Amino acid sequence: MVDAVAIDLSRKRQAEVGAEIADAKRLIQSTQTASDEVYGRLERIIELLQLAERLYNAVEPAAKAELSSTVSTPSTSTATGTPTVRWSQTRP
Repeated sequence: MVDAVAIDLSRKRQAEVGAEIADAKRLIQSTQTASDEVYGRLERIIELLQLAERLYNAVEPAAKAELSSTVSTPSTSTATGTPTVRWSQTRP
């Protein structure tokens, strides 16, 4: 009888461990998918920034001055206390 209880407890624990392993595998897969998506988006952002740089370097000085007149000013959100960036237009 004691052996039967020990076997039942062992099987129950094996099932719990199996479920935990399955959950961990799902979490790893989900994290990998999210990570792949983030890297893909970052690669696209880099491509767009490189294109913007090439376009900026190809324009006339007057156009560069106009483009450069937009500056970012860091500030802190009063609601959340988190840093934010606000864009403002200034004229040279």
